Amino acid sequence: MHAKILKRWSALLGFILVLVFAGSTQAQKIPLKSKVELTAQGGVQFKAPKWIVTGPQKPDVAVLRNDKLKGQGAPLLLMLSVEQGPEATPDWNVIRKNIVDAARENKTSLKLSLKEDFNGVPGASGKRMVGSLIEESDILSVQLIALYKEGRLATVTLVSTPAEGDGQDLVGEVAASTIFLAKP
Repeated sequence: MHAKILKRWSALLGFILVLVFAGSTQAQKIPLKSKVELTAQGGVQFKAPKWIVTGPQKPDVAVLRNDKLKGQGAPLLLMLSVEQGPEATPDWNVIRKNIVDAARENKTSLKLSLKEDFNGVPGASGKRMVGSLIEESDILSVQLIALYKEGRLATVTLVSTPAEGDGQDLVGEVAASTIFLAKP
């Protein structure tokens, strides 16, 4: 499972770095008007902003971009994913390390710290992680909430420029909307 996490995060972080560029905009509350459903592992639904799906949506991952900010600064990118998790509640430090290692494989410097537990989804355990992604001279903010339920791991990740604000509210709202569908 850990090799799969590393491989997927490595590819996705490379893809995200191509899309995010430096700039600034005013932080604002972003309404969740779309439903995104990932079908892998029995399925997970998220409420998300009505943003453009970037690249092909796969059964286990979707990346959404806010093009309305294009011209005013960097687009915000929201990545939603689901994968097979461990049999029991994961060691969040192992999950954090896997994500950081995947970024390193992609020659990207990611600093990610474990923060408070996230208890916004009934029956699921969760952990908030925050950090920064450094690519050449660009520093990007990373907000992530990982959720574990019934052997599945879902993640909600926001990548933005520091000027976008920390994104904590948006990531928390999307994560709290998560519905784990039928067990795989």
